[in-house]
Amino acid sequence: MTALLNALTAAALGAALVTLVGTGSWRLALRVLLDLMMAAGLLRLAGRPALPDLAVVVVVVALRFGLSTALGIGSGNQPGTGRAAGTGCHAGRCRE
Repeated sequence: MTALLNALTAAALGAALVTLVGTGSWRLALRVLLDLMMAAGLLRLAGRPALPDLAVVVVVVALRFGLSTALGIGSGNQPGTGRAAGTGCHAGRCRE
């Protein structure tokens, strides 16, 4: 299982690199990387929970939250997402 999780972590790095090259957006690439690293960490906990694995997940989640907040790359701050997307919002008035 460890080899599979290490491969998943490497795939997360690869996906972030492909996102960076494909879109040119380092913020989107960082978001992809942190989301996939968090998923890999949670899968590690699903297998055989250990204190070091839990610490890694806590650090990744804290980094994801802190960087998302500081850089404004949270899910509601991206263009095309959130309440305003496709709901006919204009000048602060929204219709659902």
